[in-house]
Formats: sequence, structure tokens, C-alpha cells
Amino acid sequence: NDRRTGQDLKITKRFDGFSFSASRALSDEEDYNSRAFGLEANWELNSKLTTLTAGYGKSNDRVGSSDNPALDEPRYTREYLIGVTQVLSPVSLVQSTLQHSRGEGWYNDPYKFTVTFYPSGPPAVMTDRRPSERNSWSWLTRYRHHFADAKGTLQADYRYFHDGWGVNAHTFEAAWERDLGAFPYADGTWSVRPALR
Repeated sequence: NDRRTGQDLKITKRFDGFSFSASRALSDEEDYNSRAFGLEANWELNSKLTTLTAGYGKSNDRVGSSDNPALDEPRYTREYLIGVTQVLSPVSLVQSTLQHSRGEGWYNDPYKFTVTFYPSGPPAVMTDRRPSERNSWSWLTRYRHHFADAKGTLQADYRYFHDGWGVNAHTFEAAWERDLGAFPYADGTWSVRPALR
């Protein structure tokens, strides 16, 4: 059994065409504690058809293990984000963001073990071992187009991810979100979203 307690707070101040946000997040589990904060700025241009975004976040985590009460290791992460959202028409927009993350500390999974089979001799069981730092880049681009007559929105996403551990990943997703309207005795509206990733 495990229980997670989380708290999130975000405050936003809006000016003429500009907004600034500060956030704080706390999370506690039996084997993982996290303390994080973030700053974000948005600037609307071109009669609010273009929005520029910049953000910074930092988290200080402690990694433990219910199997090993003596385990108490730190993990620090800093994240940077820049992005742009462009309204193309009254029914379509495109958004692109670039995110960079720099992390250091304990990345091993305290619950994961590997079994290595040698040509001669018995197999060996080893604990999970990973590098003590992880730096990554990710680029996400989204396109949305709403079809009013069909009451649906076409959604297309592409994400590229690269990190210092040698991981290179391409993710494509296409979806169609269809508005089903309000149901009796239900608040708000319902929709269905089939997707292919």
C-alpha cells in the first residue's frame, strides 16, 4: 500500500497583452518526495493571433525505497521552455515548443533488477544502474483544425526527443475529437476522441 499527497498552486498576473505565472508543487510518497517551482511568461502579439511563451522550472526530489529504508538519494532537474502559438484562421492554429532539461542525481530504479546469463557459470542478478545525469531536448509541434459542420476537430502532433543516454524518439499522433453534446443529467458536454499514435 502507498499513498501520495500532492499540492499545487499557481498564481497568474495579467497585463495588457502579457501574463506572468509562478507555480509551486509539492508531492510526498512513501518512497519519493518532490519539491518544484516554475515561472512562465506569455506575450500576445499581432492582435492576439501570435503568443510567445517562455518558462523555467526546477525540482528537488528525494528517491527512497520501501525495500531499503536506508536509501535516500537526491535528484535535481532544471527545465527551460520556449514556444510560439499562431492562430492561422478562426478554426485552425499551430503551436510549437522547444524544451531543454538538465538533471543530475539518482536515476536508478530501486525496484528493478536485471539477470545476466554468462556462457559459463551461473546467471548474475544485478541492481539497476544508470548515469548520474540526464540532459534532454524535446520539440513538440501541434496542429488543430475545427470543422464546424462535422462538430469535430482534427488534431495532429509530432514530438522529437533526444537525450544524453542515446535515446532518439519520434512520436506522431493523429486524432479526431467529435463533440457529442450534453447528456441528460450531466454537466458540460461529452466528446469522443479516437487517435492513432
